[in-house]
Amino acid sequence: MLPLILCTGECISWYPCDCLCFLCTGECISLYPCDCFCFLCTGECIFRYPCDCLCFLCTGECISRYQCDCLCFLCKGECISRYPCDSLCFLCTGECISRYPCDCLCFLCTGECISRYQRDCLCFLCTGECISRYPCDCLCFLCTGECISRYQRDCLCFLCTGECISRYPCDCLCFLCTGECISRYPCDCLCFLCTGECISRYPCDCLCFLCTGECISRYPCDCLCFLCTGECISRYPCDCLCFLCTGECISRYPCDCLCFLCTGECISWYPCDCLCFLCTGECISRYPCDCVCFLCTGECISWNPCDRLCFLCTGECISRYPCDCLCFLCTGECISWYPCDRLCFLCTGECISRYPCDCLCFLCTGECISWNPCDRLCFLCTGECISWYPCDCLCFLCTGECISWNPCDRLCFLCTGECISRYPCDCLCFLCTGECISWNPCDRLCFLCTGECIISRDSHLLSLTCFKAQLVQFLPLVIIQGPHSHLRGPRRIFIEWVAVAVGIVGRERVVGFIVGPLRGATRADSTYFILEPMRAWRIERADVNYNNLNPERRRAANDIAAAKAHNALGDNA
Repeated sequence: MLPLILCTGECISWYPCDCLCFLCTGECISLYPCDCFCFLCTGECIFRYPCDCLCFLCTGECISRYQCDCLCFLCKGECISRYPCDSLCFLCTGECISRYPCDCLCFLCTGECISRYQRDCLCFLCTGECISRYPCDCLCFLCTGECISRYQRDCLCFLCTGECISRYPCDCLCFLCTGECISRYPCDCLCFLCTGECISRYPCDCLCFLCTGECISRYPCDCLCFLCTGECISRYPCDCLCFLCTGECISRYPCDCLCFLCTGECISWYPCDCLCFLCTGECISRYPCDCVCFLCTGECISWNPCDRLCFLCTGECISRYPCDCLCFLCTGECISWYPCDRLCFLCTGECISRYPCDCLCFLCTGECISWNPCDRLCFLCTGECISWYPCDCLCFLCTGECISWNPCDRLCFLCTGECISRYPCDCLCFLCTGECISWNPCDRLCFLCTGECIISRDSHLLSLTCFKAQLVQFLPLVIIQGPHSHLRGPRRIFIEWVAVAVGIVGRERVVGFIVGPLRGATRADSTYFILEPMRAWRIERADVNYNNLNPERRRAANDIAAAKAHNALGDNA
């Protein structure tokens, strides 16, 4: 019998690796095929029937022809494997084909992911191509540019805003940097969502993860600054958690500290009293609010209110006061008594909110009900997610409907319905199941789009900077009428065409306006709109029947419309 992984209760398997008790609330006993969640097992996982793994939020089909060949997790297409246990198709946008057993994890690829050797490449959310010339030499994760590796395991390019070039083997992990991330020595820096510059002068000395200030380390691999609000400085080599280091991770004291989501300083003087993140020793907390128990191997006990974040604990997680606890994967009860008092994250009990904006129902087992506008984020709820006012809801993997009635009203993140925006730059379309359309050249942060532009506001104009000086092809748009127009109510109309007035400044700067007649708007076929965030101007086109114009006259009408749009924009600014 193989070891159990991440069980919160008991996990008993009667066959070789037939169960990974992941996110269990109680016992997990498998008696028949398709009885368990086989999630990236290290041993064998044997099933006897097709589609017997876990089809978790698939939009297409999940078909398996051999033993444990596929975990179809949020696939948009088909996920078919021809050999046993050869692929995990996780949120692929295209095809994920593996030619050798267990050679590739295609995770949110936008292009092709082809491996020529066993386990040589993890193509994770690449925007371009991800080709590996040596076994296991590159993890191309959400690159905006090119990610080329010249040596084995030399670079992890993760959501860079600039260039990520590695001159030595495994010298840099550029992860969501806001500035430049340049490494001059092997494996000297992991720049993860820094607010300033992240420069390292020594090998593997710092993981700057969502810091609010500076994160500078003067010794090798001495600090993991993870979501700190202040400074996080360690004076000994790798005594925190050396996360994603390519060098050695040696601690001279037993598992003493990982500063994860601290509010101030996080200094540990005893074995593992802060955050025990996959430690090998015990995780014991002696004072209130001293511990986030994250995947501990021992016990995690708290004695006072608002004293801890129970994350995958083996004991109970009970809160006695408002806003005192984030119950994440608790094995006990999670009860709140006051409005806006908690984030119910994967609780085993009920999650009920009595006031507006008081609850984030994340994977609750009970109901998630909201009664007021802008009152909740429906994240994987078991009930419905209904919003009544603009900008009131982030529909993230809802099982029900996600409806918005006003402009700039939502972030459509993996919705099961449509993703509709009324104005430019009003929506972050992240992995929508519908279309992702921009109305000005790259006018919004379209995550996983094919464009490479950035929008900024310059005076009264929308300035658009394209990395490769390329314009975006405009497509028909689906919108819902906004509050400043002549239509009333949540009525859908269509933009029949789009005219753009483009001016190029230098080589990379473009400025555009979008206007267009509306179809399906009763008698308002001669009405133009300028699409700008949270605004709409109405411009009448006098004595022009646009639909009867020839192409030359239409272009002239477009120019007139663009000029009127420019004037209207200046008048209403």
